[in-house]
Amino acid sequence: IDGRDRSYIVVDGIIARYANSIGMRFDVYGNVQNGLAIQNCEVNYNHGTGIYLGWPYVGGTTTVQILNNSLDHNFYGMELYEVTNTGTTVSGNTITYSGGLYPQLPYYGAGIKSRNAAGTTSLGTISGNTISYSGFNGIHTLVPGATNPAVTISGNSIDHTNLYLIDGGGLS
Repeated sequence: IDGRDRSYIVVDGIIARYANSIGMRFDVYGNVQNGLAIQNCEVNYNHGTGIYLGWPYVGGTTTVQILNNSLDHNFYGMELYEVTNTGTTVSGNTITYSGGLYPQLPYYGAGIKSRNAAGTTSLGTISGNTISYSGFNGIHTLVPGATNPAVTISGNSIDHTNLYLIDGGGLS
């Protein structure tokens, strides 16, 4: 599924499996993307990331909800990558066996990776997710130069991280 530069998209109940790269991809190429909801989907056995949102240093994304999805055997469960996200909610998702290029698990990777550019106002909330068996980190966040809290992370259940590497953690 490729939803580049689209607004007001609802993806509900889709099964995305066995992609050679990314299961679901929503990029922002200079335009503002509003009203994206990804919910109740199964995103499994993809060679790359399960759900990918973003593109380096351009555009912006507002009102994104990633809710109640099941992600299994993806390199990263989700990547929220280098866009200015406001009002994003990532909640109720179950992510298992991330951190490897399927079928070669485990390796480096994370259940949820969020990386935002300096000056980001707010990613939003990552809460109530269950993340098990990550090759590296359960949730990995990076916001270089942020002056305000860019991500609120609460109430997630993370277990069995660092299946391959020894310097990661449940939350980094």
